[in-house]
Amino acid sequence: MKLYSIKCPNCGATVHVESVGTKIYCTYCGSEIYVDDEAQTININKNININKHIKIDKTNREIDEARIEEIQSEERKNRDNNVFFLRFFAIWGIIALGVILAQNFSLDLFKGLFSNAEKVSMPASSAIYAKYSDYHTVVEELELAGFTNVTVAKDEYEGTLGNLFAKNGEVVSVKIGKTDVEAGKEYPADIPIIVYYYYKE
Repeated sequence: MKLYSIKCPNCGATVHVESVGTKIYCTYCGSEIYVDDEAQTININKNININKHIKIDKTNREIDEARIEEIQSEERKNRDNNVFFLRFFAIWGIIALGVILAQNFSLDLFKGLFSNAEKVSMPASSAIYAKYSDYHTVVEELELAGFTNVTVAKDEYEGTLGNLFAKNGEVVSVKIGKTDVEAGKEYPADIPIIVYYYYKE
């Protein structure tokens, strides 16, 4: 019996045929090949191996689904990391803001803002009061405006050129806690106000 070697028209693999008029299946791609004469006319039926294509499609789909799941898992992990860092920086940002506010915003001012006492308008700002040469004048002005809790404190500040010419009793600043007073702003009448004045022995 004569053995013919032909190439599969579908995948190009070498296939052996024993005789003409025979149907064979390509062992590589599963296509049905029919050799009908000595000239080796070949008819191919690509649809014959439906099950193989279904298996290939199913395998490809499983691989694709596994890859999609892997990508989604990576995205979830990245998203979780981003959320963690956002929360981390937000918490530290709030803490830092709290520290800054605590340094510039005293408890006395906080209590005073929510006091039920009558509101009084501040006659001048701390910067204006710092130009006064006698702290007694500032205390009188604040009391005349209606503030009932005005105290004084010595401020032995040094280090600037202007301080060389400062005289005892000159106003340094007027504060509520650690915050300078603002002209025209309304404060409760009983809020603790401190008039700092220059003093050096």
